[in-house]
Amino acid sequence: MDFLPILIKEITPNQIFILGDLFHFGQENTPFVSQTLTFFSELNQEVLIIGGNHDGILIKNQIEKWSQGNLHIYFDTFLCYETSHDKIWFAHDGNNPYWLDKSEVPSFLTSLKKIYEIQEQYWLITGHTHLPCIIEEMKVASLGCFNTEGHNQPLSYGIVTESGNQITFSLHDAEELYYQWKRSARSK
Repeated sequence: MDFLPILIKEITPNQIFILGDLFHFGQENTPFVSQTLTFFSELNQEVLIIGGNHDGILIKNQIEKWSQGNLHIYFDTFLCYETSHDKIWFAHDGNNPYWLDKSEVPSFLTSLKKIYEIQEQYWLITGHTHLPCIIEEMKVASLGCFNTEGHNQPLSYGIVTESGNQITFSLHDAEELYYQWKRSARSK
């Protein structure tokens, strides 16, 4: 998480959505949780966090304490972000807490959209898979892992852009920024 300020400075987002698994089992009583939530609460941007299957109970227990000002914590399955002309749906796992093989990710995403009756013209973006995936023609995507604690998954982030009457989504590799941060941290 220490390299997140670099990313925020680089892309200057209006809002930040965290799609679960920000924390992992067993981190409930560690300083990492309060340090991370303090960091997000002190940003100028609005931050929306959806609890995931690794951190859901922890997130649920923190809602009252931390959901204030610019920081909003949710324990809902889906969160709909609406503009005057478009919608985008965010979720962690759609109530499917099971591990997915890389080959299962596309069908997982498209089936979630069908099960929850999200209209085809709207995007559905999830966490959970820990694997970056985007299927433009279906308007579904999954972000890779963003927690660098025990980093062994591809780091990624997504950018939602509103232009005119349309929302677009792009998926980006955060690996280079992560390693840039590690190099600069070692040189200090």
